[in-house]
Amino acid sequence: MWGRLLQKVLRDHWLMLLGSVICLAFAFAFAEFGSDVLEGDHKGMDSAVREWMRSQHTELGHRIFVVVSHFGDRVVLIPLALIVGWPLFRGHKSWIVLMLFVGLASAELVSVLKQGFEVLRPPIGLQHSKSFAFPSGHTTATATFAAVLGYLSMRREIAPIAYVVGGTILTLLVAVSRMYLDMHWASDVIGGILIGSTFAAGCCAMFEWLTLAFTTIRRRRFASSQTVRGEPATR
Repeated sequence: MWGRLLQKVLRDHWLMLLGSVICLAFAFAFAEFGSDVLEGDHKGMDSAVREWMRSQHTELGHRIFVVVSHFGDRVVLIPLALIVGWPLFRGHKSWIVLMLFVGLASAELVSVLKQGFEVLRPPIGLQHSKSFAFPSGHTTATATFAAVLGYLSMRREIAPIAYVVGGTILTLLVAVSRMYLDMHWASDVIGGILIGSTFAAGCCAMFEWLTLAFTTIRRRRFASSQTVRGEPATR
């Protein structure tokens, strides 16, 4: 009995369970990584990666990565995500709300984290910015949208491999661009990937739970109305 029940739960709610597990795993990883950042344990790695990136800098590379970096800007990323994800949104307006919510809410989360960690940006950045560095906002946003689109593609069973692989590649390219442009340390973009994935997975798991809850409520109301009318309730 318990084995059949477990199989049914895994079959019907595997996305919610997967999102919950991913959220907890990435949250733990971010907490550990963030603790090391506060203690300065990654300064050696950050300096080494920064020096290597600067040694690879060229005018052409600069131009290319400036363009790539813009894909992590929410002004560009939100419309891009809506266009790319349009096949997933057909008939599901609530999913557009989910996409917009994670985009705006993750931005606020990054702002709070930046103020909490107060990590200064590289001293001679190729672009000027007054905000703190950790975690990278561009990388966080890209990782968040990539994870949500991957989740929706699995839910709709529409080209999940293409969405997951494409989102992962774009996230990594944006992360590299932020280091190449000397706007962030390596630890900043790693933190952005971790917190973006954490937030997205948590939102997707919560969305699955809300969908299940509202579906259950509708079924119970329908069953009650059928009982009141004297008709047998359908399951």
